[in-house]
Amino acid sequence: MGDLRYLFWLARPLAALLSAAFVVALAAVLAFQATNATFGRSSFLADQLERANAYEFVADDLVTAAIADTRRLDGDAFGLAFEENPLVAAGLTTEQLAGAVRRALPPGDLRTLFAPAVAEAGAYTAANTDEVSLSIDFGPHLDAVVAELTALFRESDAYALLLERELTAIFAGWVDEALAPDGDGAGWAAFLRGGDDPGGSLGRVFTAAVTPEWMAARVESAAAELADYIAARSDGFEIRFDLDEAQSGQAASEIEAVIGEADAYDLAWATVIEPAAAERLDEAAELPYGVVLTRADVLEALRGAASAAWIEDQAAMLAEDVAGYVAGRSEGFATTFDLVSLKRTAGEALTATAVAGMADAAAPEMAAAIEESILGRVPDTVVYTDRDLREALERDGGAGALRALDDVRALFTGGWAYTDADMRADLSSDPLELIDHIRSFFSTGYEFETSEWNRSGAPGLLDGLRELVEISRAYGWIAIVVAAGLLLAIAVLGGRSWKGAALWVWAVLALSAGACAVLSGPVYDSLVGQRFDELREEWVEDEEIGPNYRDTADAALRKIADVAEAGLDETVGLAYRISLVLLAVSAVLLAATAAAGRRGGGRSP
Repeated sequence: MGDLRYLFWLARPLAALLSAAFVVALAAVLAFQATNATFGRSSFLADQLERANAYEFVADDLVTAAIADTRRLDGDAFGLAFEENPLVAAGLTTEQLAGAVRRALPPGDLRTLFAPAVAEAGAYTAANTDEVSLSIDFGPHLDAVVAELTALFRESDAYALLLERELTAIFAGWVDEALAPDGDGAGWAAFLRGGDDPGGSLGRVFTAAVTPEWMAARVESAAAELADYIAARSDGFEIRFDLDEAQSGQAASEIEAVIGEADAYDLAWATVIEPAAAERLDEAAELPYGVVLTRADVLEALRGAASAAWIEDQAAMLAEDVAGYVAGRSEGFATTFDLVSLKRTAGEALTATAVAGMADAAAPEMAAAIEESILGRVPDTVVYTDRDLREALERDGGAGALRALDDVRALFTGGWAYTDADMRADLSSDPLELIDHIRSFFSTGYEFETSEWNRSGAPGLLDGLRELVEISRAYGWIAIVVAAGLLLAIAVLGGRSWKGAALWVWAVLALSAGACAVLSGPVYDSLVGQRFDELREEWVEDEEIGPNYRDTADAALRKIADVAEAGLDETVGLAYRISLVLLAVSAVLLAATAAAGRRGGGRSP
């Protein structure tokens, strides 16, 4: 009998110990049930995104942050040797650009576009499917974004500003590199360049041919072709920048004007005619009566025979032929200078000089000698060709000047083309792989299986949620069985009668529910809320994010943290509400049982 009394008094301490274990079991039951009711629901992810206004956030805040970050990039990040960020140079504000994107892809369209993918991801997170296929038909929306942005560029005179502030400066830098402004001011490098300002007078050629209207048409055409390629509607792309007949004609006129601004004497006489005559003449020629005429004497006579008007006519003729060749309107040229009249007039002047002080009878003999031994060597015509121009240009400006000539001709004759093959040759493997993934996503969607999914970043987060749901489903019923068993054991060990057992059950349930309410309420709020704040700061300060798009990453990561915190809040909040319900019910039952015991005069439990 003593042993039984010993066991009797040991039962209640054991019931108390089991009560502590029941708190843990009840917490597990609540956590598993709340998880199944939230993350275990396929629509939970979609509901959370809606409550967080995620689509409005993307259309407004995220796009604005991404554009603001893009506007802060250096000009060289865009290629083409931009000195300034082209978005800034175009005079477009962040709000203008964000507004264009928002009009093309408003929150409602984003919701419609991504709803199927979100539903698939929700089904995966809820462990309702093991394989997910995500496919987003972004093509029409991509076209709308391109249309809005190109319209914005047109309406805001962005093309004119880009030409003025960036592209003309790029062209000027290219001219200065090929045709240096610090030369001796003579020769074809100087004639073609014109002026000492950056880019010289050739800047007029660029702005005459490349107008804002032409640039707008070409950029819009290129944007449409690139959109087709990115959206996988085409297998390749070729972006062409061709100048039409009118533009090449305008360019030729401007080049002719630039050349025509050079000194006509330097252009026609000193550069072409005089060197052609000088190479045929001897240093000195002996004439009858011991008269000697030097090469300088002869060239002086020829120069004196050429009137200013004649030289200007020859320079204009040469400028027209050279301009047509440089602008690609001819495959070559041959400018012919007729020197017959000059030779006749020069012969008369040389004869007068040679017979000065002699008898008049010496003049015919002297004129014949000059004609035969001197002027006969001077050609009747001088032909200047494109080959002469190229040799002189290379001599005056070096190989760079000759390449500049060929580049200009290629621009005006064949235009400029950039293809997907050029892109693949220019880019490294990482951006090319990203482009291929994007095109594949647009064309066939993205399929994955749990075993093949890369467990990092967002996929790792979804995998973690899925594993939590799977654990809740697998062990939820076990937790219920364990909790029920503990409660039954507590009733058996703690009560001496059915009323006593009931009082133990309601008391333990009330205390456990209260403890769970405290844990899922005040304790959770103080600990988890602070941890999420710390997590946001850790993400923002992560050095791997990089400096270029930090505001965009900051906004995105903060929103992800907000959605994750809201989802966890709802799960824990559900457990908190169930705890309160259990607390209230068990407290009522406890009071009712206690009252019934007092009315029945029962023994102490």
